[in-house]
Amino acid sequence: MKIFIETDALIDMAVRSDLYPQSFKLLNDLIETPEFSLWVSAASLINVNHIVSKGQGREKARALLKFIREEFSIIPFRNSIFVKALVRNDADFDDQVQIASAEAFGMDCIISRNVDCFRGCSVPALTPGDFLEKWKAREFNSSIQVPFLDLKAQHHQIYNEIDDRITDIITNTAFVLGKHVEEFEKRFAEFHEAKYCIGVSSGTDALHIALMALEIGSGDAVIVPVNTFIATAGAVSTAGAEPVFVDCDEYYNIDPEKIREYLSNMSSELRTLPKAIIPVHLYGQPANMDEIVALAEKFGVMVVEDCCQAHLAEWRGKKVGNFGAFGAFSFYPGKNLGAYGEAGALVTNDENLYLKAKMIRQHGETKRYHHNVIGHNYRMEAIQGAVLATKLNFLVE
Repeated sequence: MKIFIETDALIDMAVRSDLYPQSFKLLNDLIETPEFSLWVSAASLINVNHIVSKGQGREKARALLKFIREEFSIIPFRNSIFVKALVRNDADFDDQVQIASAEAFGMDCIISRNVDCFRGCSVPALTPGDFLEKWKAREFNSSIQVPFLDLKAQHHQIYNEIDDRITDIITNTAFVLGKHVEEFEKRFAEFHEAKYCIGVSSGTDALHIALMALEIGSGDAVIVPVNTFIATAGAVSTAGAEPVFVDCDEYYNIDPEKIREYLSNMSSELRTLPKAIIPVHLYGQPANMDEIVALAEKFGVMVVEDCCQAHLAEWRGKKVGNFGAFGAFSFYPGKNLGAYGEAGALVTNDENLYLKAKMIRQHGETKRYHHNVIGHNYRMEAIQGAVLATKLNFLVE
């Protein structure tokens, strides 16, 4: 539940606890309850700073602003909010800014000492005392349904840092690749204990780049599991190769024994062996990489790991993505590390493959308008790099 705290209530909660004990209690309770996220308008912080500085000194004001930055998400004073606040000439401008802020960012409730100031707002306003009573009566819990996927829940922790990064991107008009993508690549490689990371446009594209870098194409075959998202086999087909489906084990991952049977039969019949195996670490569960790598080495087959559902997963103490030539990752918004749109990455420990994959990502380019191989436009957008670099701070192993 997203709770918007208006200016006077915020000051009451923070520095007038003797006069408004319910406000002080409510603030403590809200901060300690993870179901609630606290929001405040950036415009109201000017008033907070002025009033607290005048009444209790600058140090107290700075301490309060630091506390707000740490515990609240701050809604920027956007042009759209300013314009909406100007519409009603008969109303207090500060109140209208807060109403416009609460509405624009989809707040569930406004906490105010004077709820009359928020009449006409589409977001319900409650006094601290009324909110405490309703909370105690479980009125906020009775109608709550737990969604299968709640992408909104993450905004409270990351909103302001991402907002700053996106503003930087817009200010510098650096919309594709750039420093935010480079930061993400460096840190994600470190997270996965790999030497190199290449940020790309999606997990599907990451798989395609890996196959192209390994020169897998028309006339080749690639072993894939029968139980996976279509992108695994789709990337093989996009590369011009043929997907060969092998059944899964009891953990829903590709069965090494079935791979052994297939490769042994192919070898005994003196037929051309598949060029590669793409094991998928499905549902975050790593495939049996010891046996798969041993089979690949025995039969001279390359390995590309599909890690699109397995960020930070490990097989016997080793991060996935480090067993084969490449590890491919997806950052679709619903993943445990999700972008604000489509994005993906490759990790590798082979410098030559890294350089080749980087060329393929950008039309085969080595330097501006010099193209050594045929590639595609598979670059990561700067905004996705900014989002992912921010979210890495909250990705728990």
